[in-house]
Amino acid sequence: TRRQPSSSTRTDSGFALALRRMGMVLGWNASTTGAYQPREEYYRRAIVLNRGLSLKDSLLLAADSLWIARDAAASVRDRVSLTYQAIAVIEDAVRRYPGDPEVWYELGEAYNHEPAPIRAAPDAQLAMFQRSIALDPGFGPAYEHLPMLAMQVGRPELARRYAAEHVRLDPTSPHAETSSLYASMLDTSAS
Repeated sequence: TRRQPSSSTRTDSGFALALRRMGMVLGWNASTTGAYQPREEYYRRAIVLNRGLSLKDSLLLAADSLWIARDAAASVRDRVSLTYQAIAVIEDAVRRYPGDPEVWYELGEAYNHEPAPIRAAPDAQLAMFQRSIALDPGFGPAYEHLPMLAMQVGRPELARRYAAEHVRLDPTSPHAETSSLYASMLDTSAS
C-alpha cells in the first residue's frame, strides 16, 4: 500500500513546505519512491496550502504549479509557454533573493532538465549550482549535477572535487553512487 500523509498535513498550511520537500525528494528517485503517492500529488497539495508563506516560498510554489500545468498541457505551444513562465518565476525569486541557495538551485534545476533551446549552456548551469553551494556549502542537492557539468566545461579536477564533496555530504543520496563513480574515475592519486 502507498503511504498517506497524516491528516495534519492535509489541513495545516505550515505543512505546505514539508509537502513540497516530499515532492522534491520523490523526484530524486530514491529506492522507496514507489511506497508513496506520486510526487505531483505532494506538490499539488503544497500549492493548495500556500497561504501565509514567505514570498520566496510562494514564488517557488507558483513555479511548481506552472510545472504541473506544463506537464498536463495538451499542446506544444502551451508546454513551451508554461515552461518559460515557470522559469521566469524562478528568475524573479533569484532577483529578489540572490542570497538564498535554494532559489539558485531551483534555477539550475530548471535550466538543467529542459531540452534545447531552453536548456542553459553547461557553463551557465555550473555557475547557478556553484552560486547555490557558495551560499551554503552543505546544501547537498546542489552537488548532483556539478560533476557532469564541470566535465562538460573541461574541468575534471573540479568535477572530482564536487563528486567527492557530494558523496561526503549526502552518502545516502540516490545520486551518490554516480558521484562516487565520478570521484573514483577522476582520482589521479590512484594512478
